[in-house]
Amino acid sequence: MKKLRLLFGFLAVILLAGVMLYSCQSDGSESYHFEEEELTAADLFVASENYQSFSAEIRKDMRKLTQTLELFTDAQYNAFFHLNEMAANSSDRSETEVIMKQISDMVGFDYQERNVRLATLTCETFSGQEFSQMELIKARQNII
Repeated sequence: MKKLRLLFGFLAVILLAGVMLYSCQSDGSESYHFEEEELTAADLFVASENYQSFSAEIRKDMRKLTQTLELFTDAQYNAFFHLNEMAANSSDRSETEVIMKQISDMVGFDYQERNVRLATLTCETFSGQEFSQMELIKARQNII
């Protein structure tokens, strides 16, 4: 009786394995492939080394700023964002420079130089590219 149960158990395992192997095989009549999408200029740009280095630089900068802001008290944090808002809405260049100096003193590095460096890097990276912002967003979503 024990041998008979063992035999039926082995047969069931073999039958189950055979069914699983057979179901995984495709005879070509079934369509399991995905339709290929045509690559756009934005897709190629996002895959480029230039864009990858740009993204790495942005991530590095954001990490540095985030680490700095995490050390702030609530009052310092609010003051930082208030000064940024004032600098963005200021129409007087000398007033903006004074505000940027205050922000630089708060964060411990030259904040205005950081902004200029990131703006220059952005212009260099995206100059000559002929695609819309929506195409770039779609291309970035495709790689995630």
